[in-house]
Amino acid sequence: MQTPDLDVTGILDQAYERLHRTGPEFEGYLANHGPMAAEALVQLCLGEHVHRWLDGYSGKLEDRPIGTARITPADFAEAPGDPRRVGDWLDSRPRSPTVAGARCSPNGGLGCCPARWQALPTP
Repeated sequence: MQTPDLDVTGILDQAYERLHRTGPEFEGYLANHGPMAAEALVQLCLGEHVHRWLDGYSGKLEDRPIGTARITPADFAEAPGDPRRVGDWLDSRPRSPTVAGARCSPNGGLGCCPARWQALPTP
């Protein structure tokens, strides 16, 4: 079984760069499976097909929603499930080495590209 550390071609990082500005959903709440599919292709040693697959898939995706208000503890009871707050939730989530299932090991692994590693925002 291949591990993420074997993607020395950088194809997975390129795919994440292409996808990191897309929204988590599209066409009425269908999930954006782009990052997962790109990783699966690389894991199956089919990395040469990632960009062609993304060319066809990315046209269906919507832009990442823009947040309008910060999520506060008082919002936790009402904000979940409100489609108008998706951008707010994305903005309130701590940035981490994980983006849509991507793994970035503490020692760099594949090399942490900006789409994979985003520092925690300062308060």
